Amino acid sequence: MQNADGGPLSANTLVKRRIDWLERTEGPVVSLASDYEGEYVVARHSHSRAQLLHAQVGIVTVTTDEGRWMVPPDHALWVPAGVEHSVAMNGCVSMRSIYVKPDAVAGLPRRSRVVGLTDLMRSLIAEAVKLPAQAEPAAPALSWI
Repeated sequence: MQNADGGPLSANTLVKRRIDWLERTEGPVVSLASDYEGEYVVARHSHSRAQLLHAQVGIVTVTTDEGRWMVPPDHALWVPAGVEHSVAMNGCVSMRSIYVKPDAVAGLPRRSRVVGLTDLMRSLIAEAVKLPAQAEPAAPALSWI
């Protein structure tokens, strides 16, 4: 993506745009696929939805005030709504995220936690990111992340 001057957008600007889109999107659950090259780091941020973060390919390290988690492909990390976190890619990563509004389901975890994924859960996440979002950004908006 490019800024108004034709130059590349900064990583911080791209993350802000994605979070802005996420906050505007309707519905209780939103899913996104993100592909990262190399040792990319998503700067510390938060959003009003909880996030189930799954690295389908590669390994991510997520840091919050509560701790630091290394998440391999057979696991996912639950990050509650409003928790500030950063995400570091260890090599190339294909990440799939499910974002859930806090009031969408009763009893959602209030603390970050790693969860093991069954084959069924991995398949459901992979299929969820294929579903159209109500206010999906243009393809270039997703290609950067």
